[in-house]
Amino acid sequence: GTLFAQSSGGAVRLNAGNNTVRALAGGGGATGFDLSTASTLAVDGAITAPLIRLAPTGLLSLNAPLNASNMLVLEALRGTDQAASGAGITAGTLVLEAPLGRVSLTGAGNRVTSLGQSLVPLGLSLTNAGDLNIAGEVTGGQITLTVTGGSLSQDPAGSRVTSPDLVLRAPDGSVLLDGPLNVIQAVLGSARVCVVVVSGGDLLGSGPVGASSVALGRGGALRQ
Repeated sequence: GTLFAQSSGGAVRLNAGNNTVRALAGGGGATGFDLSTASTLAVDGAITAPLIRLAPTGLLSLNAPLNASNMLVLEALRGTDQAASGAGITAGTLVLEAPLGRVSLTGAGNRVTSLGQSLVPLGLSLTNAGDLNIAGEVTGGQITLTVTGGSLSQDPAGSRVTSPDLVLRAPDGSVLLDGPLNVIQAVLGSARVCVVVVSGGDLLGSGPVGASSVALGRGGALRQ
């Protein structure tokens, strides 16, 4: 059924594995919001908490805002999708896990500071308003990262991007993916200022890479 859950003095913790909650009408927690469900899950009302974790065994559909001042964890077994408007996510750090589905977070209003540890083998598309920093190990299929009104960067020592097909866009800033642990097989994209991509193996320019300055570094061969 549909659930509204709110705790003004503590956390909402509904993480038993046999829960069946198909829709959230909204809610929040003073210290956290944690929900697991053995079903699909639709977020139809806004949820606000310092830490939000949503873990359905089916598809996660975001139709309303999620506001996590600290960390937002989306562990949807069969992937996550997002409405085009009215469902923006705000998070200090975004963590994703979707072993059996694609994650598509391309709606308006997303404001994520850091992309943390994420496993998205069937792919990830993320559009973000403002600077986005990759701060953990992001492993996936095709990964598309679009940053408007800012730049895309990564922590060189503490992060890693592993992808066979990386699409990067920063129309108002730069792309700086220069971590030495990256394993990127193919890249295309554009930025207003510069594009810097480093990979430890062979790197294929699978399409146009456009910016005022472009630098592609690799431990193996550079191909086009």
